[in-house]
Amino acid sequence: VWRGEGWQALYRGSGPTALRAALVTMAQLPTYEELKGRALSMGISNDVRLHLACAMASGTVACLATQPVDCVKTRIINMQQCGVNYLGPVDVVRKTL
Repeated sequence: VWRGEGWQALYRGSGPTALRAALVTMAQLPTYEELKGRALSMGISNDVRLHLACAMASGTVACLATQPVDCVKTRIINMQQCGVNYLGPVDVVRKTL
C-alpha cells in the first residue's frame, strides 16, 4: 500500500473508524446503564441474567447506531478495489443515496 498508493492510503478510513468507535461508546454504555438501572428499580435481581440481557440490548443499540458509519467506512476503505473514487464520507453518503 505504501509504495503503490502512498502513505495517505494507510490512513484511508481512519476518520469513519474513529467516528464509529465514538458512536459505539456513546450508544452502548448509556444504554446498558439505563436498562440496568430501570430493571433494578423494578425489583429484578442483579445477577448474570440481568447483565446478559442489558449487554445484549445495548449491543443491539450500538450495532444499529453504527451501521451507517460502518457502511461509509467500508466503502472508503475498499474504493480502490471497486474502481470508485469518493472525496470523503459526505460524498459516499451522497453517491449511496
